[in-house]
Amino acid sequence: MSIQSLPHLIGGASHEDAGTTQRVNIDPATGETVSVTPMDAVDAADRAVAVAASAFEAWSQTPVGDRIQHLFRYKAILEDHAEELAAILVREHGKTMGESVGSVRRGIDCIEHACAAPVLMMGRTLPQIAVSSSFCRTEDEGGVGLDSSAPRRAITNGRVRSEQLDFCASSFRDVPEEAARVVVAHHHFMPAPDYEFDNYMPG
Repeated sequence: MSIQSLPHLIGGASHEDAGTTQRVNIDPATGETVSVTPMDAVDAADRAVAVAASAFEAWSQTPVGDRIQHLFRYKAILEDHAEELAAILVREHGKTMGESVGSVRRGIDCIEHACAAPVLMMGRTLPQIAVSSSFCRTEDEGGVGLDSSAPRRAITNGRVRSEQLDFCASSFRDVPEEAARVVVAHHHFMPAPDYEFDNYMPG
């Protein structure tokens, strides 16, 4: 059996700039070497962090409903290669096939659970459920809609953020002086007169 080399991946590409040592992966059942992993140069972690940091801005603005689509595809890939993955566990961990199949299945179950993130997050707060959902502008630029929902609040104590106020100011800057300017908020900022289960918005 040929010995496979398993380089690290950074930014979706094989990282071949290895150091001088390597990690040897051994089949516990036979003692044979099944693969080697070149240990990266000392600055590899810095490069990996830099790649992750460059991806963070766009990913942090990606709605959770879009994020889980990657998990659905990942789950499908795991399902298609479940037997192959189980065989790898047998070879590299010394497990029986039955144990390995169970381990792969538990991993797939975890991904399946994560695919329910939009539902699991309900009842607390669900930020960035869709792109640019925190504010929008009407076609005639005379109106602005703001997502004023507040964490852990059902219908009261709405909140707006400074960037939303900046968006209002920029939206109304070119509106004719005689035109009406309308701001619509999703959550109102104080309870209805007959609502007894919450306080007015502080300050």
